[in-house]
Amino acid sequence: MRATPDIRAPLLEITSNHRAGTELSPHIRSVIIGMKFGGKNGVQIADALKLPRSTVYKTIDQFSERDDNQSKPRSGAPKRYTARDERRLLRLVQQNPKMKWGTVVTTLNLAVSKRTLQRILEEHGISKWLAKKRPLLTKAHVKQRRAWAVARLHWTAEMWRKILWSDECSVERGSGVEREWVFRRRSDHKFKTELVQPTPKGKQPSVMIWAAFSGTTGRSELVVMMRDPESGRGGYSANSYIETLEEGLLPIYDGELTFMQDNASIHTAKKVKEWFEEHVIAVLDWPACSPDLNPIEHLWFLLKNKLHELYPESDDWDLTKEDVKDKMATVLPECWKAIDAKYFDKLVESMPDRVAAVAKAKGWYTKY
Repeated sequence: MRATPDIRAPLLEITSNHRAGTELSPHIRSVIIGMKFGGKNGVQIADALKLPRSTVYKTIDQFSERDDNQSKPRSGAPKRYTARDERRLLRLVQQNPKMKWGTVVTTLNLAVSKRTLQRILEEHGISKWLAKKRPLLTKAHVKQRRAWAVARLHWTAEMWRKILWSDECSVERGSGVEREWVFRRRSDHKFKTELVQPTPKGKQPSVMIWAAFSGTTGRSELVVMMRDPESGRGGYSANSYIETLEEGLLPIYDGELTFMQDNASIHTAKKVKEWFEEHVIAVLDWPACSPDLNPIEHLWFLLKNKLHELYPESDDWDLTKEDVKDKMATVLPECWKAIDAKYFDKLVESMPDRVAAVAKAKGWYTKY
């Protein structure tokens, strides 16, 4: 039940300069109601406040419907689209999730703005997202991935601990720098010098590294791979890979583990297979295009962050390109050792979930 206004307390100065056609303020409405409870009738109030009598009577009649004499909410302008138009929009974006906004607008041919279409979709929990990047999967890849995962759904974390995970990664100077967030007042301030995160110009010096880890032996040494001058364009070859394995794998291989590697051409070369047979190293059968199943992939992000954390000045090393590479080859093993051991354990423990995710996706993409 509404309380009776206290007409003894003055509100604010009452002005007769009310513009015709405009809404009454909550203050003026309170004055009208206060005068009504004070014994004045509508004519007296209208004359005193120089307001139309109809306005005064309407304000009094709607007093009980208003909250603190505020204007009642309005329904707004009528929609310029129908329920059928809304269904067309939803069906269009669901069937064509990668369609560009311009194409959406022209396809629907509605007399509404792009923002209106965005608002409709937001009401249904749909918004435009940047698509995730993943390796291209063919039907053959998907079939192989699904079969591999289904065959290992029963594996426990303890079984996965006996896998020795390995991979290579190219580490470029500056690649571990995190994106900076800034406070700004206006969108046109985005290019102010103090609000911009500068990045080095051109391709930065990089080194190719290799590492491995398991749930039983822990991490290997981080090995900086050497290019093979006898290979095409002086890149990395099966010979480079064998040298890497002899330096990084043999010291931690205990004969009880199964070695995991992806299907890169230098991994599957005949001489590499012969090297594994010679050293009696079991190699895990691996489905193509499956970085989401290799937990070591997540360690490269941590390694690059460690480089920036421990050597923030690395972006400004005043060295030649080759000297930068030599410097990175020196500090990256230190960064590798600085990664907390708990991450290695967590990654091994994530394997049952990874396998289940691939099986559930029927071999297609997962969140990993």
